[in-house]
Amino acid sequence: MDTPGLWVANHISWLDIVIIGAQSPVTFIAKSEVAGWPVLGFLARHIGTLFVYRGDAEQNREIAETMSWSLRQGKRLVLFPEGTTTTGDRVLRFHAKLYQPAARVGSPVQAIAIAYDGAARDGAPFIGEDDFLPHLIRLLALERIDVRLTYCPPLAANRLNRDTLAAQTRRQVEAALGLGPTPTRRTDSGLPLIVQD
Repeated sequence: MDTPGLWVANHISWLDIVIIGAQSPVTFIAKSEVAGWPVLGFLARHIGTLFVYRGDAEQNREIAETMSWSLRQGKRLVLFPEGTTTTGDRVLRFHAKLYQPAARVGSPVQAIAIAYDGAARDGAPFIGEDDFLPHLIRLLALERIDVRLTYCPPLAANRLNRDTLAAQTRRQVEAALGLGPTPTRRTDSGLPLIVQD
């Protein structure tokens, strides 16, 4: 997408921010906790990240207004709508609330599927209680870091509501990563039976 709009991506590592930020000038949207993280919080504040405060409706209204204004000014915003990281083996639910500014302004929304390959598949994920410095040292020990970004077809936000945008971009990312919903079968009782690979 070479126009202003909202990029949304699955989230595996803090490295995702560096990789996407290297592609184009962007403004990131992140949860407020990130601002207090050592090193990463400083970097996030320094590059102009907009922070979302969970449970603070007034602050979040202001962030939504700032996002709308930024989109109208021709900026590109980046959001990780899962709200947390995974190991890359699945895509969590995409939270729809922060899609609202794009829907209101009518900006296009483009999903980006992030996948780490080779040794980076195990080394890149930054999960839960991981500490930044040991994680960085593990990454620096890798001979190379292979990452694949797949840009999915942009969606016209002026034709879709935020819930539809969230659901469709999640499906696009799953398809690009070769993932999908876990298949189900019905048991004799009619209850669903989850089929594990």
